[in-house]
Amino acid sequence: MLKSSFIILGAALLSAGLFADSPTLAEAVPEVAAERVIDLAPPEPEENKPVVSGLSLDATGKLLTVVGDDHLVRVFDAATGRLLHHFAWHVDWVRASAFRPDGRRLATSGADGRIRLWNVASDERPQLAGERLPAIYTLAYSPDGGKLAAAGFADKVWIFDGRQGRLLLELDAPGGDIRALSFSPDGARLAAAGRSGLLRIWDADGGRQIADVQVSSRR
Repeated sequence: MLKSSFIILGAALLSAGLFADSPTLAEAVPEVAAERVIDLAPPEPEENKPVVSGLSLDATGKLLTVVGDDHLVRVFDAATGRLLHHFAWHVDWVRASAFRPDGRRLATSGADGRIRLWNVASDERPQLAGERLPAIYTLAYSPDGGKLAAAGFADKVWIFDGRQGRLLLELDAPGGDIRALSFSPDGARLAAAGRSGLLRIWDADGGRQIADVQVSSRR
């Protein structure tokens, strides 16, 4: 988590050699510099700057969302750093955000157990996906935007309709603290993992469990 401000990196870290047989030397990692630093000024001068716990970019790279412990959802113009929207409907720490691939919706969630679906083109009241859940720490849209997966501090993974917010499936998670979700490129599979170190894969349409992979004995 980043305190006070966050940095947009101007270049990606070199990944070549990270999985080679020989160890990767520290000297092989290039130095990167920030293109821009955006300072997260609090709404009131006497308030502290937030702890940032989630970032997301839309598919075009034009919109950047920042969420954190101040319960706010901020949407910036990624090129200029200008604040476009300032959403304040969450009532606890916001942990995750994800843009729908078409860029028209933004999903956010956190410790209040509510998944909120925002129209990024306006400041209107957000739509709610499903009922109140345990704390949600991770969100993922399927590539076509038709499904939204959510998980967190519970032994369940939920899949919602990505457009209407209706609950489609409730799956048994590989542990009670899930921090990572990912759809396959064709959207047919969903993977989840967390504190248990167990990776579980399902058929994303019917919820059939396909495989468990013990990745690690640690989280």
